[in-house]
Amino acid sequence: MKFTSAWADIAAQNINLKVATIFLSLTTMSLGVCVIKLATKDPLVIERGCVTKSLALSGNIRTQQEIEAFVKEGLSQRFDMDNHDTFLLSEDERMNRTQEDKELKSKDLKQRVIINNVKIDGAAVQVDTDRLLSIGQVRSVVSFPLTVILTTIDRTPVNPYGLLLQKVSSQKKTEK
Repeated sequence: MKFTSAWADIAAQNINLKVATIFLSLTTMSLGVCVIKLATKDPLVIERGCVTKSLALSGNIRTQQEIEAFVKEGLSQRFDMDNHDTFLLSEDERMNRTQEDKELKSKDLKQRVIINNVKIDGAAVQVDTDRLLSIGQVRSVVSFPLTVILTTIDRTPVNPYGLLLQKVSSQKKTEK
């Protein structure tokens, strides 16, 4: 084998290796860009049940339907004597609930709140409710309009709404 032909073979192999290296580098960079793009994309969540559908992921923005559902659940925790959960209530409201429950139990009363309408005004929510008080089989329903102040917290598995019932106050209804 001649020196010149061996040198020509080595030069040809070097050119092939350089082309292969450049091609593999470009492929690696383009795959890296694709991986980064797909990693930052929101995942697709499929709910399986009677009807299979794609679920919308929840972010930090709360929709009106989500706030209404929270207010219904939170007021149930605050006023319904059969509901013993209090994880959606602030400490003040937990103490108010405990004190109110003691007063009602001493009079053998049970109470429940029926929500008719929810109107959202920023952090304050106006709620038109009916208060159902019962002693045994005797029941009475009273109009019970409320103003609810909400606070935002981090979403957790226990509190998926990321909201807290900070203060609940009754309001006087004006007669027209």
